[in-house]
Order: sequence, then structure tokens, then C-alpha cells
Amino acid sequence: MTTLAIGMLFLAVFAIAFAIYTFGTNVFDFRDVSKLGDSEAFLEDVDLAAGKYAPVIQRRHDQPPQMIDDETALIENQSAVRLKINHLLSFVPGEGGFGEAVYLFKDRQLVKSANPKAFSIFEMGTLEQSGRPVTSKVYTGFRDDYLAEARRMAGRRDIYVYQTNEPDPDAFEYQFTVRFPSIATNDEAFDASAAGATLYERVLEALQHNRTDFRIDYPSAFGGSVAPLLLCDSSFNDCPYLYGSDGSVLKLEGWTAYRYQLNFSATPQFYADALQWDFNKHQDEALCVNTPVLSAIDDVLAASGVSVPRARISTANYEDQVSVTTPKQKQYSLRYSELMPGPENEG
Repeated sequence: MTTLAIGMLFLAVFAIAFAIYTFGTNVFDFRDVSKLGDSEAFLEDVDLAAGKYAPVIQRRHDQPPQMIDDETALIENQSAVRLKINHLLSFVPGEGGFGEAVYLFKDRQLVKSANPKAFSIFEMGTLEQSGRPVTSKVYTGFRDDYLAEARRMAGRRDIYVYQTNEPDPDAFEYQFTVRFPSIATNDEAFDASAAGATLYERVLEALQHNRTDFRIDYPSAFGGSVAPLLLCDSSFNDCPYLYGSDGSVLKLEGWTAYRYQLNFSATPQFYADALQWDFNKHQDEALCVNTPVLSAIDDVLAASGVSVPRARISTANYEDQVSVTTPKQKQYSLRYSELMPGPENEG
């Protein structure tokens, strides 16, 4: 191994060790994980006599989870259930984990969980010998259905819910976006963020006078930028790019288009009313004048010799008018374990 390779390996190990030391276990926990120490007897600090405890143990994804509610088995294994997070594997980016997890319930309410991407120690003692098979399920529904299902599950002795969503506290179940005309400029001093904050404040002030059934989800309307501006043929749905005689895409060098939008959570009635409102009046009219950029487009076309009619030419990712998106109704999910039917789960 070369000196350079050894040095790079040392730096990588040092970086991981430093992250572990500085941020602790949770920096590696990409999902719903309890605050485990480096190694912990998972049940050691639990007073098993204080309620009806039942851990749900999940091994690999191809093995059914098990629920253990045998008090004798829990007491016998209180010090034997030990967990240790594999810091290195948990640090590796990527979706999902290796399937191992423990959820501890007290009187069917989740009180503790361990669900990182990977464990280096996952010892259950003899608990699983007393296990009762469960199946993992997910329920997803709109607000009223979700709340009704949650109430129904709360009355079921064979269901253990380990992950829930909190419904919107204001019952603003519709999410939609109002998109404003883009601002195209070649002025390097233009403050796009300030323009976005001003637009947000104007819209909020106007709506708050007589409406309380909405929320703007982010306190700025600035939605990013596009540069350079590429020319396309708007007579097609996908607005294909226009090319010059040299084979390159026609574009406006030195120009940037700044996009603006506001994301709303609101009631269905607010959305219906929003479709009728004039949002244009809240944007600085002087900033939206597109005469200079149209002139720049004409100059590029004249130099390129492109024969596409001028009325069909547009710029990609450029909004030229206010639009309101179709609303998306919020959905909520319950993740739970349910005892599987069978002789071992009777009683």
C-alpha cells in the first residue's frame, strides 16, 4: 500500500471517529432511533413490574417479527437483551437498513425503540423462545379516516402501534402552490432573496385581514434561479430547445431568471377562493417588465438565423403568469404490528 493510500485511509478513519466523538450515536441514526449508548442492556432500566411490557423484535426483513409478553421470560432476560449500533455501517448513506429493530411497549404504548441502519450487537437472550409472531403493517388515509382508524386500533389488544403522524393542528388539509411570474434580469446586484421576502410579506398582510384558514409554509417566496436562459419552442408540450447553426443550444448569456412561489396549507374553501384572487398585484410590477429580456431574445435569434416564428419562442423554466397548482390533500400513516392468527396467539 502506498504512503498516499495509507494517509487517505487514516484520514477516513479519523473523520468517522471524530464524528462519533463529536455528535454521538444519533448522527448515524437516519430513522426513528432511541438514544442508545455505545452498548446498552435495553431492558436494564425498565421496571417490569410497573405495567404490562411487551417488546416486538424484528430480525431480518425476510423473517416475521415476534412479540414477547411473557413476564417470566422478560424478567429472566432483562440483562441479556443487549444492543450496540454499528457506527460504520450506519454512517453509509442509503435508504433503509438491515431489518433489525426492537420496539418496547408498555400497556400497548410505545415507550422505547431502537431502529438504526445496523447493529454490531443484537442479543436477545432466550426471549424469542417465548415469542408470538406478528406481522408489520401500514395504514394510510386522509385526516378523518386516519383518526377513526387510530381510535379503532387503540381498542384492539392484538395491535401495537410503533409509528404515527400528527394531523395538522389547524386542520389545513389542502396543500398547494401559487407560482408567480419569474423575474429575468442581467443585473448582478439584484437581491433575489429580498424580493422573495417582500412578496411573502405583502401576500401575508393582504390575506390576514380577513382570513384565518390558511398557513404559508415558508416565510419567503424565492424559489431558486435558472441561468443561463435557454430558448425553446413553446408550441410543443415539452418545449424542446432551439439550436443554432453550430449545434449549440440558443441561450441568453448573462441573464438569470428568478422564480417565486408560495406554498400554502389551507382549508378546501380557502383553495376555492384562491383560484379567483389576483395575486399579480402583490409583486413589484417594475421587476416583472419583460421588455429587456424580449429584446435580448430578439438579438440572439437575429444572430442565429433560426426560422421558428417569434410567437412560439420562449425560455425554459420561466413563469410568465400567476398559476395555482392542483391541491394535494394531506395523508397520514400508522405503522403497527398485529398478532398473526394461529394457536400460538390465542388467549
